[in-house]
This record gives sequence, structure tokens and C-alpha cells, in this order.
Amino acid sequence: MGYRLAFGKKSPKPRKWEEVLSWWQKAASQGVRRANFYIGTCYEHGRGVPKSIEKAFDYYLEAAQDGHVEAQYNVGFCYREGQGVPQDYQRATEWLAKAARNGDEQAQRDLGYSLFYGQGIPLDKTRAVYWYRKAARAGDSKAQYNLALCYADGEGVAQSHKWEKYWLQRAASKGHIQAKKRLSTPRRRPSFFCVKMTVAIQIEGRKKGMQRYEERYVLYKGYSEAEAIQKAELAAPAHQKPYLNSDGLLVRWKVESIDSAYEVVTEANAKDFEGAEVFSVLKTRKLTPDRVWPENEKIDEV
Repeated sequence: MGYRLAFGKKSPKPRKWEEVLSWWQKAASQGVRRANFYIGTCYEHGRGVPKSIEKAFDYYLEAAQDGHVEAQYNVGFCYREGQGVPQDYQRATEWLAKAARNGDEQAQRDLGYSLFYGQGIPLDKTRAVYWYRKAARAGDSKAQYNLALCYADGEGVAQSHKWEKYWLQRAASKGHIQAKKRLSTPRRRPSFFCVKMTVAIQIEGRKKGMQRYEERYVLYKGYSEAEAIQKAELAAPAHQKPYLNSDGLLVRWKVESIDSAYEVVTEANAKDFEGAEVFSVLKTRKLTPDRVWPENEKIDEV
């Protein structure tokens, strides 16, 4: 009855919220799960009762504990924003995760945001993309825009300008202003980026003494530093295949880390520069256990 009075086609206008509230209170006393959620909305918006976000939170929490999905999202939102309850990012994420697993697209989007920035939960951009994508497929325009940015920069997912454009168009079709603006801005031409990496010279069976390593600078073409770094990571295995030295021992140049990247040429067109080593310097350091070639590591064919 309370639902029909509030939302039915024949509900009185203006609605008699005091009467609506009384029916929901009766329903709550009889164990109707969603009734507490609706009472919470009355307190949140001041419908039939004085506005009180604190009381709204109490009713949302009760409904959420009974499994009401929208209430679970609202509890997470209140904890995140500090509305009606002290701000607590960890509890916010716990409730958002419950609502997200139960199919609430706003919760899926916000859980993705929490994972992307490590807010109340360990940072994990791959999982962030997973939840952004779920919400985006359900039609959430903010999630669609966030997912597009992930594809644009290769954050948590392989960089793809095709999928960036696809999700921007989906978000723009729903009126997302930033997505429209990004689509209307001409994409700049790709540039060359100089990627700095540390390359360890590992020798089979050598576990102590000194180790030589190289600071290497290589050119990769792309639209962003993230794309250039991704290319360097993908190319690394091809450059570290082992070979036999003059002593009959296996040696490999192991890409230990990709350290940084910076733009060096704008509007570059020469494809021959892709993957070109532009500078390197050999250095020496102490060989520590974490720099040793692991004995149990699979050795590629020489």
C-alpha cells in the first residue's frame, strides 16, 4: 500500500507522505525488507518527517543487513562521504562490494573507483577495470567514461584507442559532458618516447661477487608514456634470450625494470626508430640474492 501511495500511477499529488510513511512503518514491523529502505529515503529527503541523514542511515543499515541491494549501496555511500556517520573508506568499500556483487551498477562503478585509487582497499587497477566494465555494460555513463580513460592510458588493461572511442561514444550518447568534449578534441599525432630501463647481465650459476648491469634508453612510438612503457614491457622477452659466453656459461641480459619514459620527438614519422637503442651505459654493483639467475627458472632455447 505504501509503495502504491508513493509511486503508483493513481497516487495523490501532492503525495501525503505522512500516510505513506505510516504504511511503510507498518510494513517494516511485519518484516518487509524493503520498507526500512523506503523509510530511510523519507528521512533523507524530509518526506513526512523532519530531514535527518543520521536516522536515514540507521534505516538504510537495517535494510542493507537484510540484503536490500540499494540500501547496501547507500550505506557504502554514507560511509564514503561521511554523511550521517563518521567517514570510513574501508567500511564504505565493504558495503559497495556487497552491493556490486548483487548487481548494483552504481556500486560496481564506485567499487572500481576505490580499487583504481586504493581508497579503503589495496590498489588494483586490473580489478578496477573489471568492475568499471560490469557497470559500463549495464549502462552507467560514468563507468563508461572511466573505462574509456583506462583504455586510453593502458591503466589496468591493454591500451586500445578503438575501445577508448567505443566507450566514449557510449557515454556521450547518454549525455556525459566530458565524454563529448573528449570526442570533439582532435587526437594528436603519436610521438616517440625514450624509455629508460635497467638491464642486469646474469650469468648461469653465479651467486656472489660483482654484477654488471646496463642503463639502457630505447625509443618507442605512441600516444602516451603508458603506451611506450607497455611496448617496452612486451618487447623485453625477445631481447633477453640466453647465449653461451667464451667460458661455456649461459648469459642473458635480463630487463630488470622499466624505470621511466619521456617524450623526445613530436609528430614522429620514421618507423625505423621504433625499438632503437639511443644510449646505454654499463655499471657495476654487488650481486645480491634478488639479482641472481634463479636455478629453477625455465631457460629458453639458446
